[in-house]
Amino acid sequence: MDAQKKKLLEESYDRLINVGCCLKPYEDISDMIEPDVFIFGTTKDEQVFSLKNLVELFKSQYQQLESFEPTLERNRLYTRISNDHNTASIAEEITLTLTSDKVTNNIYMRTSCLMEYVDGRWKLTHWHASIPVDTENDHWHMEEWKREKGKLQKLVDQQTVDLKSKNRELEIEAALERVRSQSIAMRYTSDLQEVVNTLAHQLLRINIDINGGTFIVVNEKVGRDIEIWGCGGAANYVEKAVIPFLNKPIYFHSVRAIKKKEGFLVEVYTKEEKIEFFEHLFQHPPWKFTPQKKKEQLLSLKGGYTRSWSFSPNTSIFMINNTGKVFSEEDNNILKRFGQAFEQTYTRFLDLQKAEELAREATHQAALDRVRGEIASMRNPDDLKHISQIVFSELTTLGVPFIRCGVFIIDEPKSKVRVYLSTPDGQSLGVLKLHYPSLEFISEVVTSWKKGELYKKHWDRDDFVRWTKLMMEMGQIRDEKIYQGNDAPPSSLDLHFVPFEQGMLYVGCCNPLNGQQLELVQNLADTFAMAYARYEDFNQLAIAKEKLEVALTDIKATQKQMVQQEKLASLGQLTAGIAHEIKNPLNFMNNFSEISIELIEEVREELMLQAAELNPKNSFFTKDPSFKNEDEEEKKGMQAGDRNEISKIPDLDYTFSILNDIETYLEKIKEHGNRADRIVTSMLQHSRSGSGAIELTNLNSLIKEFVNLAFLGMQAGKNPINVDICFQLEEHIVEVPLIAQDFSRVILNMCTNAFDAMREKLSAVGEKSSPYSPQLTIITKRIDGEVLVEFKDNGQGIREGIKEKIMQPFFTTKKGKEGTGLGLYITSDIIKAHGGKLKVKTEEGVGTAFIIFIPVTKLTMKLSKKQEKD
Repeated sequence: MDAQKKKLLEESYDRLINVGCCLKPYEDISDMIEPDVFIFGTTKDEQVFSLKNLVELFKSQYQQLESFEPTLERNRLYTRISNDHNTASIAEEITLTLTSDKVTNNIYMRTSCLMEYVDGRWKLTHWHASIPVDTENDHWHMEEWKREKGKLQKLVDQQTVDLKSKNRELEIEAALERVRSQSIAMRYTSDLQEVVNTLAHQLLRINIDINGGTFIVVNEKVGRDIEIWGCGGAANYVEKAVIPFLNKPIYFHSVRAIKKKEGFLVEVYTKEEKIEFFEHLFQHPPWKFTPQKKKEQLLSLKGGYTRSWSFSPNTSIFMINNTGKVFSEEDNNILKRFGQAFEQTYTRFLDLQKAEELAREATHQAALDRVRGEIASMRNPDDLKHISQIVFSELTTLGVPFIRCGVFIIDEPKSKVRVYLSTPDGQSLGVLKLHYPSLEFISEVVTSWKKGELYKKHWDRDDFVRWTKLMMEMGQIRDEKIYQGNDAPPSSLDLHFVPFEQGMLYVGCCNPLNGQQLELVQNLADTFAMAYARYEDFNQLAIAKEKLEVALTDIKATQKQMVQQEKLASLGQLTAGIAHEIKNPLNFMNNFSEISIELIEEVREELMLQAAELNPKNSFFTKDPSFKNEDEEEKKGMQAGDRNEISKIPDLDYTFSILNDIETYLEKIKEHGNRADRIVTSMLQHSRSGSGAIELTNLNSLIKEFVNLAFLGMQAGKNPINVDICFQLEEHIVEVPLIAQDFSRVILNMCTNAFDAMREKLSAVGEKSSPYSPQLTIITKRIDGEVLVEFKDNGQGIREGIKEKIMQPFFTTKKGKEGTGLGLYITSDIIKAHGGKLKVKTEEGVGTAFIIFIPVTKLTMKLSKKQEKD
């Protein structure tokens, strides 16, 4: 082989080693690998049969060594070249060192590879790497296998011991966890016995030889006797019991240890001491109820009596073996752990006990508060129908067993009792009104109430049926089934009547209530009494308040009307004064303007006469054609030459021009003077109200009368129009409290405005030759204490921009100087004087509706009654 080909072989091999041992990142080496390459690595899964598999292997190796720094030591064992110099076999010893911040690992390998020279390149066809086993002369690794087997057996034995220990520990811990879980599941103090049961069963489950049972002692309950909670024992009971005092070591050793809280105690007694102790127990419950055969069996057991105790601050736990077998150290250690677990349980028990007590107190207090609140919310006698349902709800909350309940409200002055009854589902059984002197049973109840004593009575089915029939005969109840609260009457009913200030609280039960339950009912009755007294006070206050509110409403309405009347009266006085002060000057202005216009006419005539004298050729009397009061015939009769002759008079044209201007000014003065006169006249009309007294007035008749009057007045005016007037007057509205004289002016103003709006639209529509029929609709209705009067026209409507201004004084939408701007202002004032309000609905081009609301208050109803009496 030449040097160049040999050099290429070494370079190719080095490149392969560096990539394969991860000395540098993976690179594409497909140019030096045969596609069907075959490789064995150092691990079982490293078998490569293709270039693709080899690439995946190299990449995976490199990713695994991401946190290590590799170095390589190589020792060439041999290199063999084929005779044709195209095949090379290379074997090496390699030590790969992997180094990180924490560890260094050396891997010793033997490698061999086979390369072939193809197309000018050396390519890998086979590679094998292995890690040698450290043995000598053990060709089949037998010694190594024996050593490994010995190590494995020791490991198995140790792990078996550990596993048994762990299994035992897990078994114990699981048993303790079940006790803890039962403890956590406790919701009531009565659940404590379930925890004791669980504890005893778990001790048996982990194979502790408990032959006589497991018991719990509450340390503070130990006195002369020992109170225990147990599972098992001589009577196989699961309940709370008491070990009676016995002046023997088997008794007082335990008591002394409990009181001293010694930590742990093991007691061992003889068979004789055991028998003496059992015979003592069999004289007291629950052991005295043990079957005779069981007693004999226990007394005949061989051996003595053994107890192991574990003491904690609040509780103690002990387990018994009735054959005298002493518990092992492991058993006692387990008992200590169970003792600690139960101590935690008892701490939770004490917390639950306190919480239950607080919850009971809170529940009782909440029930009483709800009674106060419910009764305080009552405002009228009808609310009392629900009073028995309140009692039902709170008796249920307090845990009082009952099948019927109710409230007896006693009215002693009237010798009557109101009875409100309810079923346990809260349904009302009825409301009875009884005259108690005529009913012996009710009289007995009232007698006990007067003495402040509890009254009890027992009824059987027949008693209840007789009472039900009596109530039906008296008309107090209608439906027998509803009253009895079920399809069948109760077979046994114990009646309890607990007194309170205003009556008796009734509770009907299947069995008599005990003292604690009656105490709860009495507390409810006392609370009910206070709440009911407040209800009566509030009821009286509510009645007084309602009367005051009615009076205040009437006073406010009267005050408002008086203020408005005073306002109108003041305005009347003001306008009357204005009339006296302004009317005469206006008359002078109007009169002198008319006289001045006549004088100007005379001046013109005089000037024309003088002009005629200056020009004798004119044989007739002529006038200047520019005069306003000349007629067309005179204009035609005047010759052009005559006018020319007159105009030749010095300064005559200028004189006529001045006279024309003066006449124009005087006519304007007269026009505005007449408008001012109309305004003053309107103000005078506004000041001329009647007596100001509200009287019952037939509203519909008043409307018909003055609407027709307004229509006739419009027809007699200078611009009459035809209007279709539609009355929609509610028949039930007959007499309404009004100041008739003032309200008639409201009607006239509403109609006048409507006629003007329709006349304006008719004029506009006439120019467009479109059909239009004016219509005025007048509506009256009674709505929620008010009378509504609506005037609705189909005129031009009111522009949106001026809608808010139409109630202002002297504001008018009429053209020229036709309106005074006082109509709606005065109308609004009159409506306010009646305590009413005026609303406007309008749409431009469609029409306008003025809606008047006049209240019908209690004050006006009183007026109506007064007038009826008069």
